[in-house]
Amino acid sequence: MNLQKLRVLVIRDSDLLSNIDELCCLRRLNVLEVSGASSLTAISDKFFLELTQLQSLNLSGLGIKFLPSSISQLSNLSCLILRECPVLEDLPDIQNLKKLEVVDIHGARMLKSCFGMKENTSRNRTFCHLQQLQLLDLSESKIRRLPLFHDAAVGDKLRSLTRLSLHNCSNLIRLPNLKPLSGLQILDLSYTTSLVEITEVCFEQKEKLKILNLSGTKITKVPSTISGLSSLSQLLLRDIPNLEALPNIKRLTSLEVFDVSGCTKLHKIEGSFKDMPYLREVNLSETRIETLPELPETSNICCSKLLILADSRRFENDTWSQVKEAVTKEISERLNTSDKVERIHEISGRVDKLWAFPGKKGFRMEHFYKGRIYRDVYMNAISFVDNKSCQQVLEIQGSNGVDQDKETLAKSEFVAFVVSSDASFSSIFSDLKSVKGCWLEMCGDIEILFSGVDEERLRDLETLSITNLQQLKSICSSSSFKNLKKLNLDCCPSILTLFLDASQLPSSLEVLKIKFCENLREVFAEEAELCTHCAFLSCLCYPVSVLRCLIW
Repeated sequence: MNLQKLRVLVIRDSDLLSNIDELCCLRRLNVLEVSGASSLTAISDKFFLELTQLQSLNLSGLGIKFLPSSISQLSNLSCLILRECPVLEDLPDIQNLKKLEVVDIHGARMLKSCFGMKENTSRNRTFCHLQQLQLLDLSESKIRRLPLFHDAAVGDKLRSLTRLSLHNCSNLIRLPNLKPLSGLQILDLSYTTSLVEITEVCFEQKEKLKILNLSGTKITKVPSTISGLSSLSQLLLRDIPNLEALPNIKRLTSLEVFDVSGCTKLHKIEGSFKDMPYLREVNLSETRIETLPELPETSNICCSKLLILADSRRFENDTWSQVKEAVTKEISERLNTSDKVERIHEISGRVDKLWAFPGKKGFRMEHFYKGRIYRDVYMNAISFVDNKSCQQVLEIQGSNGVDQDKETLAKSEFVAFVVSSDASFSSIFSDLKSVKGCWLEMCGDIEILFSGVDEERLRDLETLSITNLQQLKSICSSSSFKNLKKLNLDCCPSILTLFLDASQLPSSLEVLKIKFCENLREVFAEEAELCTHCAFLSCLCYPVSVLRCLIW
């Protein structure tokens, strides 16, 4: 068979293919794909010398360490795809292949250099001559530094590049100047875990940028030039542990998705969402944001609107006004059902501060009202807080307590945990030597309470209030609740059994309150009479669904 006129050749998933040298005689090839041939570990260095008409080359999934240097002679090449080549170590010099539009090397997990750049090489390499380049994907590679995107001597700029993806480039320590990439629409720097800084100039002249993903980086601040990204539709800043504040976002009027979930130190967002008519999702979960920025007044898109607060509570509805009403309603109901609640105004603008717990630095009520009556409503809404004696309660929000002075923790008798993770709660509680009262609220991932906690720390506990622990399934302790007198369980929809067995039920219990725990069916797993174990019980409030497990 005469294949000299062959223009397109595709060979896929040929595991036994180990040599393709015979293909170099197909001089008229425009498209060549040899992908998934894991046994192919080497290609002759002169392989591409005769394939001068090649326009698209796909060598994905091969076991090669190096590409033939003759690839630099493919002057008509527009598409170079080398995805999932796990042992590829270097990308040959392609900076003069001026017709290149796509360079996709995603998944080359051993790739450490481009264009023969070694760590001690002083000569700069550049992409700037690739004036038609539209997509550059080096995701999951081990590259430490990138070639430049500009050349001051010739003034070339990569205006055509629309997508730059460096996802999970864990060794990348800094970025070159991105200002020349004025046509960029998607920039993915997510989980470049060695990246600690992004310069201000990187976001200059980025009027076309639509998606920006900086999730999982180690940056401590976002450049203020982000405020000029007028076309930005998605701002993804998930899991950035060192990020504490954001620059003003009010000019991001095209924004659709705003996600800062998992930024555990983030406490401040400048600006508001008011003038963002395309906004459809705001995710603030696992942050320290106390004041919710103002939500949009109008919307130009017909879809559901989603708000996730710092404590991971979800509010979803057709309009932002309905979302705000739902937030306001829930906070009002949880504060108090009395007439006093009707006198509290502007709740929706201060969602998280309404949940703040009075701490050793003074009551947090001054954030929204200083009147005595509002303080009483607030205090009375929290079970077992002694308002008259002005109990001093140490408030721990998120992982703040990890940095607390050990001596302070050891002396604290009354402690409140707000939006704490299971790991941070267990760690902090282990430093509490004589705690008598403990309040937990909105601790999202706790499933088995006190699991992993030294039982000696529970010996003096007299008061325990658990509110809005969405994942809580049970309370773990053998017989350490001997002195527990008051137990409140409120809004824990996942809990099935309060105690794993009857022996854990506190013998000194006087007050047991359970409400809004719709799946709770048993106080303890084993059948036994409640009165036998709790002889001092004088106040019992529980849902009808639990009645069958209380045998008197």
